[in-house]
Amino acid sequence: MLRLLLPALALSGLLLLACGDDDDGAPLPAGETSPAAASPSPAGGEQPTPTSTSEKPVATPTPASDKAIALTVVAGEKNFNPSVAEFRALPVSEINAGGTRKGVLMADLAAKVAGKADAYVVIQGYRNDLKTLAIVRKRLSEIASNTVFTIDEQGHVNIASSVLPEIEWLKAVSSIAFQQ
Repeated sequence: MLRLLLPALALSGLLLLACGDDDDGAPLPAGETSPAAASPSPAGGEQPTPTSTSEKPVATPTPASDKAIALTVVAGEKNFNPSVAEFRALPVSEINAGGTRKGVLMADLAAKVAGKADAYVVIQGYRNDLKTLAIVRKRLSEIASNTVFTIDEQGHVNIASSVLPEIEWLKAVSSIAFQQ
């Protein structure tokens, strides 16, 4: 019986702490209702009034210098870390992905680290909103010849592809890893 009393006491203490009316604890003046009582819910209960929040504009990533590492490409023990200037000097190919896109082919980056055709490629970057960190994972054989990496004037690497849906066209790509 005593073994059950201690956990029950701890649980009731936690439940007591979880109950509360509001954060500041100040009583409301007579005749005023709390913001939670301002609008009824569809079930007839009370629900808080939605507040308007203005969205902050998305901050653009800090420009990278020519000496900064553009991205990291890794396959096993081999890695390739081109600077922004070195990445801009790599051979450029052209693909048709919603228009003509020019950039460094995935196959060329795979060749730098001896990535195998049956390897999975994991690419890390940001979605178009630049708020959500995301990865794309595909077989190299599926995207090697139809995916390019472009570099913008800020020095950030972006994806364009004729086989990947546009939601997977990442921006500010930081790494490419080949899982062999």
